[in-house]
Formats: sequence, structure tokens, C-alpha cells
Amino acid sequence: MEGVVVVLSSGVTRWTVIALAVAAVALYVTVGRSTTRQTLHDILWIFAFSQALAVIVVIVSFIISWIAYALAALLAAVVLVLLAVDRLGDRCRRSVDSVRAGR
Repeated sequence: MEGVVVVLSSGVTRWTVIALAVAAVALYVTVGRSTTRQTLHDILWIFAFSQALAVIVVIVSFIISWIAYALAALLAAVVLVLLAVDRLGDRCRRSVDSVRAGR
């Protein structure tokens, strides 16, 4: 759920989620694994795991956004090439027509 909030809002940054995940995993490793209380162990494990999943969502959204930017740039380049080819084709047709009309 937190990953969705990060993707959709600008108030929570990706770095906040990553820092929280690092803290959660560190807390689990230092306290959760050595505790004798099963409930505390389970709560810290769930917290660390959910933060790790949020980081995965952040990474995937980052990759998808860059793919979208790359596709937009690629499509813009294709459109520019098509416009240039069309423009050059018009010039060639006009020059062939003027040569034919001059004969």
C-alpha cells in the first residue's frame, strides 16, 4: 500500500521509502531475530518485509517511468524522421515536376 502512495503522491519521496526500508530491515536484523518474544519477532518481520516490498514498487515505478520517457523520445525521433522524409519527398517531386514541365 505504501508503494502505491509513493507512486501516486509527490509528498513522499522514493528516498523516504528506501530509508524507512533500511531502518526496518536493520531493526528486524538487530532486534527481531534475537528476541525471545514470538509476537515481536513476527511484527518486526512483517514490518521489514512490507518495507522491502515498498522498495520493490518504487524501483519498478522508476524503471517504468524511464521506459516511458525513452519511448516518448523514440516516438518523437520517429516523427521527426517521417516529417523530414515527407518534406524531402515533396521537394523531390516538385523538382521532378519542374524538370518535366521545362521539357
